[in-house]
Amino acid sequence: MSFTSLMTHTCTLQTKASSQNELGEWTETFTSTATPIACRMDPITAMERMEMTGRFDDVRYLCFTESSNRISVDNRVIYNGTTYRVKEAILDSQFHHWETILSEL
Repeated sequence: MSFTSLMTHTCTLQTKASSQNELGEWTETFTSTATPIACRMDPITAMERMEMTGRFDDVRYLCFTESSNRISVDNRVIYNGTTYRVKEAILDSQFHHWETILSEL
């Protein structure tokens, strides 16, 4: 069984861009990917939640995507109409896929 065959869900990535307005105030905007990407969304287990205590607040899901996607902390993932914030993005040691830790907005 291949890794891509396990990605049975789709989600939309939103990348964050910061800019300054004419008053020098920072504003954030989010831009969605053109098409949904293949992913696998898994709820975080009670054991995983205990291991993350103190590092990440209120995390809900692990999201797995292919390494060709650009994902970084503070980007957003929209899955089944719910928006999540990327708390951590980890590229596996073989540069094969991303594992992201998500909290619900």
